[in-house]
Amino acid sequence: MAFASAPPSPSGNFDISHRLEAFRRSDREREQLLEELVKAYQNQSVQLQETMSDLANEQKSRREWQRQSQHVQEQYSRSQQLQEANPFVTVLIDGDGAPFLDSLYTRGEEGGKEAAYKLDQELRRQIANLHPNENTAHWDIVVNIFVNIDGLTNKLRACGLLYPGADLSRFAQSFGIKMFQFIDVGFGKERADYKLREWFRLFVNNVQCKHIVLGGICHDNGYLPMLDPYLHDPAQHVRISFLATLPPQPAYRSMLFKPIRVEGVFRSDHLPNRPILPAPIGSSNGVSLPHRAASNNHEKVDSVVLERADSRTNGLNGVPIASPSPTPTPAPENGNAASWARVSKTVDNTKEFQVAGKKPTPVKYILYNKDNERLDPPLPTVDKASQDKLFRRVKEQGKVCNNYHLTGKCPGKCGFQHGEKLQGAELTALRFRARTRACGQKSACEDYDCTMGHMCPYGNQCHGEGCPFDDVHHIDLTPSYKFYQDDRIEVIH
Repeated sequence: MAFASAPPSPSGNFDISHRLEAFRRSDREREQLLEELVKAYQNQSVQLQETMSDLANEQKSRREWQRQSQHVQEQYSRSQQLQEANPFVTVLIDGDGAPFLDSLYTRGEEGGKEAAYKLDQELRRQIANLHPNENTAHWDIVVNIFVNIDGLTNKLRACGLLYPGADLSRFAQSFGIKMFQFIDVGFGKERADYKLREWFRLFVNNVQCKHIVLGGICHDNGYLPMLDPYLHDPAQHVRISFLATLPPQPAYRSMLFKPIRVEGVFRSDHLPNRPILPAPIGSSNGVSLPHRAASNNHEKVDSVVLERADSRTNGLNGVPIASPSPTPTPAPENGNAASWARVSKTVDNTKEFQVAGKKPTPVKYILYNKDNERLDPPLPTVDKASQDKLFRRVKEQGKVCNNYHLTGKCPGKCGFQHGEKLQGAELTALRFRARTRACGQKSACEDYDCTMGHMCPYGNQCHGEGCPFDDVHHIDLTPSYKFYQDDRIEVIH
């Protein structure tokens, strides 16, 4: 570092003080520079540490994100594998809207097997056509048919498709191959609808469920709200299909869901309201009502009765073959003896006498409406005097035994009064009082001796809150069938 020369003193020597000051100034500048350098170094050191820390954090974060990304990828791969591991098609059928062919019902166990086989094969073919880019061969087919088994059994008996005493158990059991099943919803008008809607809600968002087939719903507008959220979703248009059975309501025809037709399994119309009986021997019309004696040739047949099956049955599971009418005995053309002689030759001369015997006990029966819900037979009007008489007896002697007076059967020790049996209007009054107590099984009761009520005894005039029959107020009160205790079935409407 160069220093300025101090001016010489008068004596000719340099000024020492100036030179000393110059050194001091230089030292201060050097000290300041060193301080600045140290500060700069310290700042750079701090920044370097922070940068190194940030770098370490970034490396740690990157590794963590890589680990998480790898974990997510593995989870996604497993999820994809699970989704593709057990793909299935669910078929939800309202049994009331998808009756099987008559020939399947009447063949019992074999009919159930054939129905399941045909349905499985045809569904697989149709699903493959609807998903051409998928390997549908390994997709499972799950079929659930929601139906009131007892109600359908009664209906089939009334139609003559099941002989009296037979049921659907063999048909349903043999139909239940693999993942096919009948789900018995019991008695109740909306039970099948409710269960089908809930199962649909369960499967519609299930990714393993590749396709949903809805059967037996297009005749019922009650299912329309269930489908509303999916009407404008293109993805669901190829995922949801209707199974063609009964004629659809107009609202279903405009929907974009693909129809599926299964040939040789389901009827295309409702079950008949009258028995389907075979023709008698020698008849060519194919259908005949059982023979009924009539006072003249114009008597109207008001009902049809199916008798218990015997040895004279055809292949329709024991439905009796209607016997041809007996050859009538010719009536005399006039009153002369020759005519009567001709007639007498055709009559057995064995001496027999028809003695009027004891009037047979009427066979008990249960009334059902068209929906196979039990009804109580109407009762005649009871005068107030008879009601008062019954009330006085109860007040004086205690409550009377319903079973003893109404059915004639009581094991004893019931705690109620037996005594002299009620008759006439008093008995009717007691029967009405008994019916005000609701049977626990309501419409599903099959006890011929049940004295309790299966429908509201006040009918459409009931306005009381808390009525024990509130859940059956909606049922149709028009009787359609009589099911007799001897297995006969009478079709009323």
